[in-house]
Amino acid sequence: GSSITAKDGDGIDNSNNKFYIDQIRVYDNDSGIDSREYNSFSSISANNTGTITARITANADRSATAYIEVTGHYENGRTCNATDIGRESFLVEVGTGSTTTDSCSDFKLDVPSAKSILGQEEITVNIDNPTNKTGTIRLSGTNLSVSPYTIEIPANYSVTKRVQVELLEGTESFLVYNVSINGCNISSKTTKITSAITSFEVVDYPREKTIGLNDKISFTIKNNSGTSRDFKISMNVPENWNANEKSVVIPGNSDRTVSLSVEAGKKGTYSTLLLVESAGKTIEKEIELTVTEEKTKIKVSAETKTSALNELELVIIIDNPTGEGINGNLIIDLPENWELEGDTSISVEPETKKEFSIYLKTDGKDIEQEIPVSLELDNGQKIDSKAEFTQQGLRTAFALLAENVPAAIGLIIIIIIVVVLLVRK
Repeated sequence: GSSITAKDGDGIDNSNNKFYIDQIRVYDNDSGIDSREYNSFSSISANNTGTITARITANADRSATAYIEVTGHYENGRTCNATDIGRESFLVEVGTGSTTTDSCSDFKLDVPSAKSILGQEEITVNIDNPTNKTGTIRLSGTNLSVSPYTIEIPANYSVTKRVQVELLEGTESFLVYNVSINGCNISSKTTKITSAITSFEVVDYPREKTIGLNDKISFTIKNNSGTSRDFKISMNVPENWNANEKSVVIPGNSDRTVSLSVEAGKKGTYSTLLLVESAGKTIEKEIELTVTEEKTKIKVSAETKTSALNELELVIIIDNPTGEGINGNLIIDLPENWELEGDTSISVEPETKKEFSIYLKTDGKDIEQEIPVSLELDNGQKIDSKAEFTQQGLRTAFALLAENVPAAIGLIIIIIIVVVLLVRK
């Protein structure tokens, strides 16, 4: 009798792992046909499709149902038997040439024979279906991401479709267009997909490195292509770190050593990620960085935020980058008849910048004298400073180092007091 090739629906692997086909079973329960596997893919990339082709032999014109079962495993080791995946059925219709209309030969599918792509690109497909039946085009390919992967073509209809294609692995593949119209035997078409980007490598990078608070990470990028390429280089670093980005051009068949500056946070061991991107493709390299130094400089500054007649608001800003919290009091030796309002105690958490407001009430008289200011911490540290006022306002500001600091703590504390006083008679 006559024979046809029936194509079942595309298999879809929605996992994040590649799926490998271990066994395919095509069968039927009809004595008038013989169903078996003819050709198939061996694996499916994550979120991709594949096509299974079955051969059906019949001894007479008839309609029958055939079935397909698949077993396989993911690259992470998980297995899937036929029960897990489920059985799919498809309709087999076998007939003589009388079921084929004359318009089948007029069906047109116009696709490019080859396409060189860079990342995800668009392929234009022109379709003309002059038959009286709806047609379906299924698109598939090894290591290809295709969207959409099915196109429905109504009867007596022409359309232009744009298909998004991306080559996931390797440098070339074939995009296959399988046409299905009941009563028509239409040959499939293919487009050869090649990668427009040539390979590049990241070599001589440190997988582990001990760094200071401000350091550099150096590595080499090798351009294996025959033409110059633009490369964008960056690093994913922990919160409160900083790493600069760079863009470089590397000639073909050559390499270049690149360094990125890294400003680290508190000491410890951290996982970072080096990213090198060119023409839509990115290479990622993990680098473990160990910071052995600790930030120890506490910065204290004061500025006038608002000022009114006989009143002054000082905003004290304390930046504590150390790994320990600090507590203490701000002491201001006020001139006679001046008053201080507000809480002078301070408490700043580790790796935190915090503001404190202190209000000073003046007597409204002209002054020309120094006002001692001290910051005393509970751990014994004392910072002395002074602010000098004149009729024109603040004349100078001082930044003094901490006195009587225990050697074990070794903290450098800078206090800058900036005060503007409006004196009115």
